[in-house]
Amino acid sequence: MGQTTARSLLCIKTFLKEKYPEVDHAKVLKRLSEADQASFKALTEDHWVPYDLYFNLLTAGAAEASCEVHQFCQEFGAFQVKHDTEFIYKMAIKFGGPGLMVMEANQIWKRYHDTGRFYVFDILAKSAKARIENIEGGGPMLCSVVLGFIRAGLELSGAKDFSVEHNRCRNRGDALCEYITQWS
Repeated sequence: MGQTTARSLLCIKTFLKEKYPEVDHAKVLKRLSEADQASFKALTEDHWVPYDLYFNLLTAGAAEASCEVHQFCQEFGAFQVKHDTEFIYKMAIKFGGPGLMVMEANQIWKRYHDTGRFYVFDILAKSAKARIENIEGGGPMLCSVVLGFIRAGLELSGAKDFSVEHNRCRNRGDALCEYITQWS
């Protein structure tokens, strides 16, 4: 089973505070099992945690915010790329445009996940395709986070009138997840 960095879980708390200020984080944690609560309370940024804990926290956050879980995950993915990307990297993406984001996709992926590879191909002036391959675990919620992350990355890069389509998905029976991006 794959893992994500604890930074992702800690960022969910910040996301809730900024996007859903009416949500009490203590109530979100109470929706978790006792084991998950204990794991969350022991987190430091350098920990890696199983996807299950990550998905359980996203589900609890969505429920407490009265938001559909996949919409919540997309919003979180977008928030994470904007919030957790260092200022200097944001500037590089802004000046490098969508092409830089595309070239750095796998490095960004490895920052948050211990499994899988984010592979970008068919790179053209105003479009690209990306695949997530060889991932252990994950699920539809991860796909939603990735969708939001890609959209926000394109926005940060200065892309205009962009679209992201999740045309192939392991969770719909395909061998891998594939995203098609276009921008102007």
